[in-house]
Amino acid sequence: MGSWALLWPPLLFTGLLVRPPGTMAQAQYCSVNKDIFEVEENTNVTEPLVDIHVPEGQEVTLGALSTPFAFRIQGNQLFLNVTPDYEEKSLLEAQLLCQSGGTLTKEIRVEEDTKVNSTVIPETQLQAEDRDKDDILFYTLQEMTAGASDYFSLVSVNRPALRLD
Repeated sequence: MGSWALLWPPLLFTGLLVRPPGTMAQAQYCSVNKDIFEVEENTNVTEPLVDIHVPEGQEVTLGALSTPFAFRIQGNQLFLNVTPDYEEKSLLEAQLLCQSGGTLTKEIRVEEDTKVNSTVIPETQLQAEDRDKDDILFYTLQEMTAGASDYFSLVSVNRPALRLD
């Protein structure tokens, strides 16, 4: 489900509600109460932009594609942290990620002399399981550090081993 809004005069705000593949078929999913709304330029907005419905056992967070520092999620509501100014920033984007459970993180050290095309995290350490379905899972690598995708990639969309490029 995508949602977008026009901040007036023409300051564009987009919001994306991202769900993992396969969640469309499930009965419970995250959603927002408004798809379109207007906000005056140079106006400090203190009320929430949208209410976010988050089913039990899931959480919503701001994704990496969100405009840095422009938004915050408080409870199940999305707020604007900045005063919209078209001349300063013509596009404000909020990517809402809805997921079950917390985010798993793992830090690894890649030795300087590691050969190119080597697997630095084996598939067995990155595999996920969807307990609702027996379907094939699709993996993506989300770049959190600028330029990281120049050095790392997944072996394939169905094999999540991390490779040094």
